[in-house]
Amino acid sequence: MFGSVVRGEAVGGSDVDILIRSDMIPKSNIERAELKLKIEELAGLPPFHPFEIHLANSEEMRFYSRIKELTKIG
Repeated sequence: MFGSVVRGEAVGGSDVDILIRSDMIPKSNIERAELKLKIEELAGLPPFHPFEIHLANSEEMRFYSRIKELTKIG
């Protein structure tokens, strides 16, 4: 997790940023969108929810590793 919720700066319209790291994440944006939808479905989330799911492989983690409040869960 990262973002305003982790920093304690969330407001009513804030989302909860969740980062999923895996080297099995597809490269295609369409396949990534389908994967996000599947995750939301398996989590039982309603169509409108406060979660923003971010997907990253090892290479893309270089961008996210700069985020100071990045918190590992699980």
